[in-house]
Amino acid sequence: MSHLIPSGSATGNPRNKTALGPGKSLMDWVKLTNSGKDLSGTGGVMLNITPEELAQHNKETDAWMAIGGIVYNVTEYLSFHPGGEEELMRGVGTDATKLFNTVHSWVNYQSLLKSCIVGRLKTIGNSTILTSASSDSVNVRSYTPISFIISHPEIRLSSSIVHFLVKEYKIGSLSRRLCSLKRDDHVEMSRPVGSFNCKALDKRLNLILIAAGTGLTPFTSLIAWALKNSKLNVKLVFFNKTEEDIIWKNEFDTLSSDESRFEVTYILSNPSPNWKGLTGLVSALIIKPILIQPVEENFVCICGPNLFTELCVSIIKDIGYSENDFHRFQG
Repeated sequence: MSHLIPSGSATGNPRNKTALGPGKSLMDWVKLTNSGKDLSGTGGVMLNITPEELAQHNKETDAWMAIGGIVYNVTEYLSFHPGGEEELMRGVGTDATKLFNTVHSWVNYQSLLKSCIVGRLKTIGNSTILTSASSDSVNVRSYTPISFIISHPEIRLSSSIVHFLVKEYKIGSLSRRLCSLKRDDHVEMSRPVGSFNCKALDKRLNLILIAAGTGLTPFTSLIAWALKNSKLNVKLVFFNKTEEDIIWKNEFDTLSSDESRFEVTYILSNPSPNWKGLTGLVSALIIKPILIQPVEENFVCICGPNLFTELCVSIIKDIGYSENDFHRFQG
């Protein structure tokens, strides 16, 4: 295995190697992984690791990194790394998936580091691919795991359980299948997919979330994370057709009442005569007054149907937001 990311050497060759000491060859590493030594440091227990926990393991004596949604303890592997310890350390304490794929998309790291697995990286806002097969069809769709923003005693919470919010559509083959699942039915779930990184929120004061319908789902974990792990003010701008379409309205109203750093604004395109909130379709007229100034204090996240998302992007760019000031989630 060559080094994890480009070294920035004068040659520009990402496959430059470093001379390793005696007993540090690939075969020596394979022997070590088969020796029974606990290279992961977890005693064989799979853990769920948050990005904050991952970031704490960033030393040569305690080196973790995430690749493809899995966290590996590479402390022992550092001295075996053909690109040198310094190069491998650049990815330590982070989700190094993008860096790894840039240089090493062909490397079978799953086999190389299989004895170093610490557990799964708990991603924020990233989706998974659900696949359900029946006798006559295979249905595939992207869904985002959710986090509960207020306590629900009746719901079992566990690090081994993943929760999804699924809206059933009459013409939705997979949504109907998921909503009719019974015990012992099987659904295939991929590893997390997405590129959102909480580091984008560093030095920001306000997190503004613009959602349409089920585009809300990636924001549940983001809201929960921001209120627990940061000092960010969080503002949710939630577009729907009718009052009945507003997902988790009671939860958001409760959270807004209990948490001074959280605010929610509902906007309906087809409200009842009794609706007293904002109305209309997404437009600059609605979005611009909601966005707090100055721009550099804010980070905006957008999720909904593709046309909704692209229109929102166009509006906030016109206001002065750059690509570094917002993130599009896959709706």
